[in-house]
Amino acid sequence: MSRDNPHIGSSFESWLEAEGIAEEVTMAAAWAESHSLIGSWRRFGPVGPVYEIIGVGEPWKGGAPLMRIRVVETGEELTYSLADILDDSGVL
Repeated sequence: MSRDNPHIGSSFESWLEAEGIAEEVTMAAAWAESHSLIGSWRRFGPVGPVYEIIGVGEPWKGGAPLMRIRVVETGEELTYSLADILDDSGVL
């Protein structure tokens, strides 16, 4: 039995790169993840102020998605990175 498929045993990421779509798929996944968080509430760290995720921010710097948040205590609206939001442990 011959193996004509060079992707057998390779990772999904290497297949995406070979197809030339890795960046596009990564951006689509970030877009979907960021939009699914809108309307949720989090806390800065374990005991920090509560904030609500209210939208997707502009622009996306260096491919890193930014989100719009509203700090509940002050009503202040800020741009905050998706990576930082995902790191915040105080999910409500």
